[in-house]
Amino acid sequence: MPARGDGITKRKDGRYMACYTIQTPDGPKRKVIYGRKYKEVEKKLNEARANADKGLVFDADNLKAGDWMDSWLSDCLKPLVAAGKMAHSTYVRTEGIVNNHLKPTLGHRKLKDLTRVEVRRLYNEKSKTLSAAPLTTSTLRFRCRSRRPCETT
Repeated sequence: MPARGDGITKRKDGRYMACYTIQTPDGPKRKVIYGRKYKEVEKKLNEARANADKGLVFDADNLKAGDWMDSWLSDCLKPLVAAGKMAHSTYVRTEGIVNNHLKPTLGHRKLKDLTRVEVRRLYNEKSKTLSAAPLTTSTLRFRCRSRRPCETT
């Protein structure tokens, strides 16, 4: 295969790998992507670089779920309130749900280790104990699904 200059190399075990650098609060960090096919690694590398250009890069190795929730509130939701795309009361309610329900139970976990099972377990537990409280099942379902990166549509 001719050299393409894209940083993807073939390993001795037959897999492909690509290295790239991300900026973290502690400084630059090298990340490695592995895959069985060249196109697979190329696609992952392009996605990682595109996310870096959008500013969606973070160091998930040491990031706690609570810290991510705080940054999600401040970096994603506050600008929506400032732009008039979200009501301030919605932001306050979401912040209350995060601080009172999600962070006490899941905030200490590393984000990369958090599984769907744990989120589903919390959802089931909260839906049983808070069925008559202001946090309704539909609200809880919405909050569990909103673990996506910032969307400014």
